Formats: sequence, C-alpha cells, structure tokens
Amino acid sequence: ELLKKLVQMEDAEENLEMVPLYEEALELSKEIYGEHNLKTLEIYNNYGGHLRNLGLYEKAEYILRKAVVCAKIVRGKEHPDYATTLVNLANLLRMMKQWQESESLFYQALALYKITIGEEHFIYAGTMNNLGLLYYEMGNPKQAIAEWDKHQALYPEYGFGYYRRGWFKSLSGDDEGAIEDFTLAITLDPEY
Repeated sequence: ELLKKLVQMEDAEENLEMVPLYEEALELSKEIYGEHNLKTLEIYNNYGGHLRNLGLYEKAEYILRKAVVCAKIVRGKEHPDYATTLVNLANLLRMMKQWQESESLFYQALALYKITIGEEHFIYAGTMNNLGLLYYEMGNPKQAIAEWDKHQALYPEYGFGYYRRGWFKSLSGDDEGAIEDFTLAITLDPEY
C-alpha cells in the first residue's frame, strides 16, 4: 500500500512529502525482510535517487552507499544490479563534483556490465553517456567527445548519441562537427 502511494506521488511530482514515506517504507522493509534483501535494495535506490533529485546530496549519498553494500550482499559483485547501484552513486557524486570517485565507479560499472549484459545493452549505452557527461562537467570536452566517439562506434543507429556528441562539439566550438552530428541525429530520429 505504501509503495503504491510512493509510485503515484513520484509520477505526479518530485516533492519533499515523499521523504518521510520513503523512510517509513525503508524501515518497514528492514523489519519485514531484513536490511539486505531485494525489496530493501529497491527502496534504497529509489529513495537515494529521489533525494538526489531534490538536491539533498549528503543524505542521498548515505542512502546510495547503503544501496551499494546491500547489492553487494544480496546480488554479489558480479551481478548487473550491483553495477546499477554503482552508477546511481556515480551520478550523485558527479553532481557533487566528486569526480575522481565518480569516474572510478562508472568504469567499474561499465566493466561489470560488459561481462554481464554486454556492450549492446541500452544500460551500457546510458552509462557511457553519463561518463561523457562527467568528462564534460570536469571541463574536459575532448574526453567527453572521445567517450561519445566510442559510444557511437558501438551504437551507430542511436540518434540520441549523435545529438549528445553534437551538443558537446558545439559547446567545444566545433560547429561543423556539431552540424554533422545533429544532421545524423535527425536522419535517424526525426524527433531531434
């Protein structure tokens, strides 16, 4: 019942009213299932993401680090769910400008995804996207573009990849390259 209410509120709008509900759901899950189980892991990840979206970074970091430990115990370090918790924490740390640890976590997740779900999976693509964004935010647009070059070599049919790389090129002053990528994006997906 409580989880259904959380989903409805999440769909309606991100807001502070959900924080106590997440805390209650987390405590109930721990009481019923224990601290290390799939339901608690799900709540940790969703709650941490919600806190991140609200800008409550320190609390989000605490919760997402708990999610990493939970995933490690429940799923093991060789499971894609563990990699997903690493990505969630890496994205938060990227937003907190803790770039070195964020970069390390993205690379750990990519290595794990590569052997568990494969490079062709959309989750792998999304993680590459986040790594490129990290490099851009670090002030290294050339490395961001290099990551997107790797991305596009793996996913040449992915219009958003060309759009994102074009955006990085545009911000880097490569207008010709940006126009070329934007054109490819529109060709593959007219929504761009």
